[in-house]
Amino acid sequence: MRDVRIQRKHFRRAKTRRKRYDDSGRPPRFAVVLHGDWINSCAYMVRLLQKIFFYSHSKAWSLVLLARCVGRCSVWKGPYEIAEMKAYQLRASGPDPRRIAAGARRLEVTIEPSR
Repeated sequence: MRDVRIQRKHFRRAKTRRKRYDDSGRPPRFAVVLHGDWINSCAYMVRLLQKIFFYSHSKAWSLVLLARCVGRCSVWKGPYEIAEMKAYQLRASGPDPRRIAAGARRLEVTIEPSR
């Protein structure tokens, strides 16, 4: 009985600690998530993905369509610091200059732990 209590205690303690590295010894991965936007043009969003992530036109186009249809799409995965920088670059690019009159805002991007 005592062993079970000790094991539960250690399990809770290990579960609450933030893991700095996963089992493979690598830092945990985070995903840059692009949320669907109906006001900014697809061409503008594709250009941004090509510029920031160096994706081909077809890959950037498929990610933009997925973000628009589903509502959100993971566009990149990697270490937290780089994911934060990439998300900042997407947000800092601002709205589509041709769609400002229609009420375009900057792209909505979040960083989430990758599965």
